[in-house]
Amino acid sequence: MDTPPPCRQVTIEEMRAAAAATGRLARVRLSPVRFDGPDHYRVAATVNYRAADGVDASVTEEALSRELELATPLWRFRPEQALAECAEAAALRAAFPAELGRLYTRDEPAAGAAATA
Repeated sequence: MDTPPPCRQVTIEEMRAAAAATGRLARVRLSPVRFDGPDHYRVAATVNYRAADGVDASVTEEALSRELELATPLWRFRPEQALAECAEAAALRAAFPAELGRLYTRDEPAAGAAATA
């Protein structure tokens, strides 16, 4: 059985650049951060893109702070930005699985798990 390649930590800017390099990324939209209970928030990111078959498509992913908060500097000092970047990274991975499927930002839980694996 083949083992998948390891996950790799990148910046959100690197993920944006890799998505743009496909020539199929149209735009990324973020919803406003919404209150989701005591000290918890959610944000959604929508990626519009051209699928490999040439059809225009979009994908939306949501990030919830209660599921994602980590002890990184961005989470401590700019949690709304960290949450938005997690939602954007998830949406970019969903839109471009072949190109971005194994990339995670350091502010996402999967990146921490990959670093310790």
